[in-house]
Amino acid sequence: MSHKTKILCTFVSNVLFVTNRAKTRLRLRNLLQNDFSMSIDLDRFLRAQNLVYLQALQEVQNGKKRSHWMWYIFPQITGLGSSDTAKQYAIRDGIEAKAFLKHPVLGSNLRMLTKTFLNLQKGSAEEVFGTLDSLKLRSSMTLFEAVSDNKTLLQRLLISITEENAILEQ
Repeated sequence: MSHKTKILCTFVSNVLFVTNRAKTRLRLRNLLQNDFSMSIDLDRFLRAQNLVYLQALQEVQNGKKRSHWMWYIFPQITGLGSSDTAKQYAIRDGIEAKAFLKHPVLGSNLRMLTKTFLNLQKGSAEEVFGTLDSLKLRSSMTLFEAVSDNKTLLQRLLISITEENAILEQ
């Protein structure tokens, strides 16, 4: 029996989003219909990070997240979180994600915490961040990788897989 997986490829602001999850596909369709003239409010992230960034960095250096800061240091695209905090710190669209990544403080903090985690000699994302927050980390990294100007091997791999699946489904 053959099982076909539907993969959606969508360009938003010259960014390729590739997904096979129904909830994410729906969110990306809604993203295309958003009004991109909405102002970008990064101050909410700056205010929140100002209170906890050094603690978050220390927790990751120690290999164990113990406090609550995931929403505003590793934010996700709108529609994935259901709590009030998740909604408040959700990234609205690709434009806001790019602005976050290019911001001198927010982008730097994101990169520093990511490098700190990757440089740990032990501990998976689930061990360091916990089960739920490791999923948020993956969602956040997927979002920011998609809007990053620096193309990575993973992005090229996703494009390659998408092209292979498109050829196989013809």
